[in-house]
Amino acid sequence: MSRDTALLVGLALAFAALELGSGWIPPYGLFHDELYYWACAGRPGFGYVDHPPLAPWMLAAGTALFGDGRFVFGLLPALFGAGTVFLTGWMAGRLGAGRFGQLVAGLCVAVAPFTLVHFSFFSVNAIEIFLWTLATCLLLELIRTGNQRLWLGLGTVAGIALMNKHTFALLAGALALGVVATPMRARLAGRWPWLGAAVALVLVLPNLLWNLVNDWPSLAFYRSVEGEGTVATSFAEALGLQVVGMGPAALLVWVPGLFLLLFSRAARRYRPLGIAFLILLVVVLFSNQRRGDRIAGIYPVVLAAGGAFWDGLQSRWRRAARRTLLVLLLACGALVIPATLPVLPPAQVAGYFDALMGGPPEIEAGETGHEIPQILLGRLEWERLADEVVAAWETLPREDRERAVVLAPHWLFAATVEYYGRERGLPPVVSPHNAYFFWREDAAGRDVVLAVGIEESTLSRYFAKARELGRFRCEYCANFRPDLPIQVAYGPVRPLEELLVEWRHFARLPAPALMTLRFPER
Repeated sequence: MSRDTALLVGLALAFAALELGSGWIPPYGLFHDELYYWACAGRPGFGYVDHPPLAPWMLAAGTALFGDGRFVFGLLPALFGAGTVFLTGWMAGRLGAGRFGQLVAGLCVAVAPFTLVHFSFFSVNAIEIFLWTLATCLLLELIRTGNQRLWLGLGTVAGIALMNKHTFALLAGALALGVVATPMRARLAGRWPWLGAAVALVLVLPNLLWNLVNDWPSLAFYRSVEGEGTVATSFAEALGLQVVGMGPAALLVWVPGLFLLLFSRAARRYRPLGIAFLILLVVVLFSNQRRGDRIAGIYPVVLAAGGAFWDGLQSRWRRAARRTLLVLLLACGALVIPATLPVLPPAQVAGYFDALMGGPPEIEAGETGHEIPQILLGRLEWERLADEVVAAWETLPREDRERAVVLAPHWLFAATVEYYGRERGLPPVVSPHNAYFFWREDAAGRDVVLAVGIEESTLSRYFAKARELGRFRCEYCANFRPDLPIQVAYGPVRPLEELLVEWRHFARLPAPALMTLRFPER
């Protein structure tokens, strides 16, 4: 192993250790999305409404090897993060950077708030950033070497990425436009690009067929996202989010990297990559939506080019400039870690954000109802919710428990109760929301409902009687769970399986028929 490679491996492992280690600091627990992926992983399929099947498949493999405790939920994203850091430095080397340029490129990824957040918990986003980076690596190497067989590798990665998250189509489209807009389009005349496209189609076909057979639930979900809306943002706010999300010091790297890819004569053949980045950046800046982290996976290629720029910089102040850049990157990283990873006690997080930037940024759409950002709120007090559901369950007579099922209006509550209550005697958990709708057979033959997050006034429309068993209240909660009712209901007006079909809802928000709570967008 060369010294350059050893340096990148060391940086990647240090990043993975930071991400994995921060996940064990109390009182924080698993992020709520992780509980949903766990529920999906236990029910193998070719689709899950709001995401394709790759992430649950990976988590299923991970839990088979390591169990379904906290470790596996931190290990997998940490490894994807380490791979992204390493590939970014590797690309910088391929673009001509030496050890310093490779280090700078990898370090930019390691200290960026977007990547610190997304690699701190298991989700499709952690996998997506890695696969976007891998795809740009393959295209860069294809351009560099002229090896047309790399189209097959690119197609394979594209197919795998589409089985993880359909938004890979954004990167595929941007890269395609970058190729068509440059002399590289001549390479499309051969058979290899189309064979690569065929490989991608074959790999994603199972998910497409699952959607076809089930009347396109994923499309229904995506349409609902547009209907429900997101937090609108101006061009200036969107640009500011990109700067903050990748780290202000990283501007000194990715901006010259972008100019190098677009305008440098020496890097002219890599222009498709620069064009692809510019297209995605413009789309995000003018999208009027706040989810700027959606293009985090395209930044590694311009950071790699920026590493090459800095390595080739000739100036009498070169040594001082390099040292200053490293200090700025490390300082920014040190400042954002308490704001992105669960390392500070909840009571101190709001004060830290106020001191750092005047309050938490709303990277996710919707209001949290709290001064602590959703990425940290989503790790708090879920196990206690399950404890209170179990306590309510244990008050029911034995004959009622034998006929009961837990009902939730949203996958979030359903997955929480199922994960933390799985070894405590609770009955099956059902919901008409997203992937849980397809698991409604668990409700067959049951006529007693333990409802979580559904008010008595709503239950009374569908059940002969209902009564409250308790309420879950918490201090550090988003505005959709500060006061959750736990009810028991008897005598459904129709079989519960039929009611679940009637209540079916593919969206971010919970099923309207059961919703008496105000949920934010994700």
